[in-house]
Amino acid sequence: MNMFYMIKGENMKKIYPIIIFLVNLAALYMIFLWAPPERTLGDSYRVFFIHTPSAWISYLAFTITFVSSILYLKTRNFKWDLYASSSALLGLLFCIIAIITGAIWAKVAWGLYWNWDPRQTTTLVLMLAYLGYVSFRMAINDKEQRARVSSVLGILAFISIPLSYLSTIIWATIHPMPLIPTSKLQIGVEPAILQTLLTSTFAVTLLFLWMLYITVEMYRTIDTVESVKMENVK
Repeated sequence: MNMFYMIKGENMKKIYPIIIFLVNLAALYMIFLWAPPERTLGDSYRVFFIHTPSAWISYLAFTITFVSSILYLKTRNFKWDLYASSSALLGLLFCIIAIITGAIWAKVAWGLYWNWDPRQTTTLVLMLAYLGYVSFRMAINDKEQRARVSSVLGILAFISIPLSYLSTIIWATIHPMPLIPTSKLQIGVEPAILQTLLTSTFAVTLLFLWMLYITVEMYRTIDTVESVKMENVK
C-alpha cells in the first residue's frame, strides 16, 4: 500500500508541471487572443491580467508566511520556518511584479508611472516590509535565532497586507476598488474579461504552489547538506 502511494506521488510530481504548463498556456491564449480590447484603453489594458494575479499571489504568499511563523513559534518545528521563508521569498517576487505591472497600468490609464496613490504607496510599504524580512534572515547565521527572529518579523510584517488591500477603501484613490466576484462586478466588466482574469489568477496560483514546493525542497536539501558538513567537522 505504501509503495502504491509512493508511485502515485511520483506520478503526480511528473504530471503537475504538465498541468501547470497547459493551464498557463490557456491563460496566455485568453489574455492575448481571446479577451476583447477594452473600450477605453484598447489592448494596452492586458497588463491587468498579470498585475492582479501577481498582487493576489503576494497576499497569499505572505499569509502563508504569517501562519507558518505562528506555527514555528508554537511548535519550534523547522519545517514551518522553511515554509515561512520560502513563501516570503516568492511573495516578494510576485509583489515586485505587481508593482512593476501596476506602474505600467498607471502610465496607460493615468499618464504617470508613479503618482503616490494610496494603493501604490501601501504596496511599496508591503514590499519593503518583506524585503526587510528576507534581509534579516540573510544576516543571521545561527539557525534557531534566524528562525525565531524571522518568525516574529513574519508576524509583524503581515500588518502591511490589510493596509495594502483596504487602502482603496480607507483613503481617496483613483485605483479601482478590490475585485470581488459579485453580480455587481459582472455588470461593469465584460464576461470574457472576467473569465480571462479568473483563468489567469488560477493559472498563476498553480504556478506559485509548484514554485513553493520546489523552493521548500531546495532549502530542505541545503539544510541537510549543511547539517552533514557540521557533523563531519565535529
